[in-house]
Amino acid sequence: MPSARIRRILIGLSLVALLPGAALAADPAPSAGPDPEAAMLVAPFYEQLSLAPGAEKEAQLLAFLAPEYQLLRTNGVRMDAAGYAADPALILSWALVSAVRTTSPEGDLAIVSYVVTTDSTIDGVTQTTTAPRLAAFRQTPEGWRMSALANFTALPPAGATPAPSIPPVAASGATEPSFAPAPTDPELAGVVAYYRALTLPDGPEKVAALDAILAPEFQVLRTNGRNLDRTAFLAEPALVHAFELTDPVITEDPDGMVRIVTFTARTDSTIEGVSQVTTAPRLMVLRNVAGTWLVSGLANLSPLPAPAPSPAG
Repeated sequence: MPSARIRRILIGLSLVALLPGAALAADPAPSAGPDPEAAMLVAPFYEQLSLAPGAEKEAQLLAFLAPEYQLLRTNGVRMDAAGYAADPALILSWALVSAVRTTSPEGDLAIVSYVVTTDSTIDGVTQTTTAPRLAAFRQTPEGWRMSALANFTALPPAGATPAPSIPPVAASGATEPSFAPAPTDPELAGVVAYYRALTLPDGPEKVAALDAILAPEFQVLRTNGRNLDRTAFLAEPALVHAFELTDPVITEDPDGMVRIVTFTARTDSTIEGVSQVTTAPRLMVLRNVAGTWLVSGLANLSPLPAPAPSPAG
């Protein structure tokens, strides 16, 4: 099987603002429970993680994780498929709370935002948590395979070395007040276009710019638990006053149709009425449509307060 192409592009110093506390359940949670098709995509991964450590577990994970797979955790750890299969989480028990699935028009890429309760051991930390995830799945001749996963579970700073092919995002620290220019690497054009669109003032021009680069299956998931699909995001986009993108890692499927980018974004932004400057990791899923890379999914790990409760009555 062809291996995914992995590129490491060091643009500048990378910093992370770690997430405080446990993440919240997704909003909105389907009242009837998880989307059954989304649950079918997610379930094999947790069944494999429930296996005892050993060769069988590693083999099953390698068969399920796509060549372009990247994992991103809140403590900055990033892993590729081989690195994760060799050092996976151990799930003692799990229960899917909610799941929202969107699918590309061709039916070959699915984005799933979900909330799962797990009793797990990750990076040597054993805890029971309920937290969101954003995952991407790609249809292959062998069936659906996981292309990416962003785990929003709060974790302490990384203490173990992740897969050597993908270095961890650096620990948090002081940042310079100025923002470096946007990267010019053509493989990051889709990422840069997304952030440049968000710098436009709210209005028709901004909506048109986002409309041109967001795929039909687009979902964004935030640390306060909110997941927005394309329509909801176009109606309520973030406003980015300035941005800086550093330390990206790019992987692609062997056919060059799905691209996964993990990176650090330092942003001066207003999201859901909260204005702040943060530095935190992101995971972006892009899909190649006639040579243009559209944004299919984004996991934004910047800390945000919980959404205000809906008024009663």
